[in-house]
Amino acid sequence: MSCKQKRQLVRFPKVRILKQWFRHFNDHKEFHNEGNLHLFSLMALFSYANFRSNERVINGVRYMEAPGQWVCKLGSLPRILRVHSKAQALDLMKYFEEKGFLQFEVIDEDQEIIRYTINDWKRHCTHLAYNYYSYKGSGFFFFPLPIGRLLLRAAKTEGRIVFSELDALMDMWLHTIVNDPSVKGSEYMPVVYYSNMHGMPLLSYTYLAKRWGWSKSRVGRFKVRVWFGEEFCRDDMPYRVIICRCRKRDVRAFMAAASELTNKMLLCGYPDYPAFCDGLKQSIIDRREMGGGDHNETACTAEKAEQESAKRTPCQAAR
Repeated sequence: MSCKQKRQLVRFPKVRILKQWFRHFNDHKEFHNEGNLHLFSLMALFSYANFRSNERVINGVRYMEAPGQWVCKLGSLPRILRVHSKAQALDLMKYFEEKGFLQFEVIDEDQEIIRYTINDWKRHCTHLAYNYYSYKGSGFFFFPLPIGRLLLRAAKTEGRIVFSELDALMDMWLHTIVNDPSVKGSEYMPVVYYSNMHGMPLLSYTYLAKRWGWSKSRVGRFKVRVWFGEEFCRDDMPYRVIICRCRKRDVRAFMAAASELTNKMLLCGYPDYPAFCDGLKQSIIDRREMGGGDHNETACTAEKAEQESAKRTPCQAAR
């Protein structure tokens, strides 16, 4: 099934999410899910719900699943919802049911098998001209932004809203915009943009701290800081190679984000990007096996860097 998207506009009522990327947070614990919004947990239930009717077999018993439904064992929910126990998972399902997001029933008490149904699935998750649903377990799923706003309202009735780290990540992803003429910078790269930013995707620690219910220092620790160095390009290369570095404690998070760059480039309309990266890696490996890089080329690059530095020095002195 075709699954291409080169734009994500402010006016789009739903956001496409890569299932493989989302599943990473079900299985890895580098980000915590201790908050009272439960955005990530609700998105996880959306990611497992069926796009079309399906038959599921558990312990030799066949169960029918309608669009917007999923059948699973209660023991599977703690990992999916990122909670610590089956009791917490059941409490969270009851919370979602009480707030009107879904309905669930226990269809086999001995085997602890439940079936949940996303409310208003047909209204929120129908086909639109700019998106296509993927098959089960692969590709993409869609999360409607109106559901996120309803979740915020439901959390406000319980008191002060506090995002978990996973909720904060999903919040930024749901508000990432690409190639929207009304948002500056989105024509060059995906940017995080909230509806009250008047076309300028500029965020401050104060804004995010207020939005997420955190302190500014926690927001600063949460974000990964990256320092960008030299850029390398050639006339026959369609891309630039950028040297960057980050703090040792941020290496894992940076590598996780970098691993998604290929998918983002594909979404932005650059299908040759994976082949270019593979070819570049192979050329570096070949150079190393031949006994290092081209010393003349290295010397030339160093000389150019010195010349650029010399040009900047008198300019700075003039200022």
